[in-house]
Amino acid sequence: MAPSDISIRNLTGDWAIDKTKSKNIDGALKLQGIGWLRRKAVTSGTITLKTTHSDNSLMMQQGLRGIFPGVEQTRSLDWSEHEHVDAVSGAAIKVRSRFVPGVLEGEKVKPVLQVETPTATGKRGEVEEYLGAAVSAPGQSDETREKAFVQDFIVCESGGWTAEQIWAVETIGDGLFLTCRAVAAKGDAIEQAYQVYQYEEQK
Repeated sequence: MAPSDISIRNLTGDWAIDKTKSKNIDGALKLQGIGWLRRKAVTSGTITLKTTHSDNSLMMQQGLRGIFPGVEQTRSLDWSEHEHVDAVSGAAIKVRSRFVPGVLEGEKVKPVLQVETPTATGKRGEVEEYLGAAVSAPGQSDETREKAFVQDFIVCESGGWTAEQIWAVETIGDGLFLTCRAVAAKGDAIEQAYQVYQYEEQK
């Protein structure tokens, strides 16, 4: 179980995918042009995520347990552009990240977003609704809601796709989880995915 002081502003730790709570990872990878064998390896294996948070930067290293340790991606949380290698496809990508404020919606917190995903007009509302979903985020105050979420926008020019991600620390059931709502887009096609990571105790 995640420590009680874990938050989107303090993410340092080791995480592993919870497949029972995650949705449509395969669909998003397929849209990005990932072949069946590699998609199968990702969806049948255990996705791991190592995070190191310091001041206004965040390092994420996503891998597959026992197969691939992952590629470190460090980004500033000020919307500056960073060039990285995509962990799954190996393609060159450009990543921008920033903290996003939240507003109360009943007992949940909703991100205040400027959605970046280029979509057909008829799908814009669908993307905004999905990425802007309210979540059960613990310990919110006026101060912490200024940095309630992390937004990523990823561009792969060689593959012709984009991905937009909203990271949060959510209460699901009785536990705290790191979650990522993502929309992958290519041309007029979009795929929505939801990744849920559970905290791994240090040994």
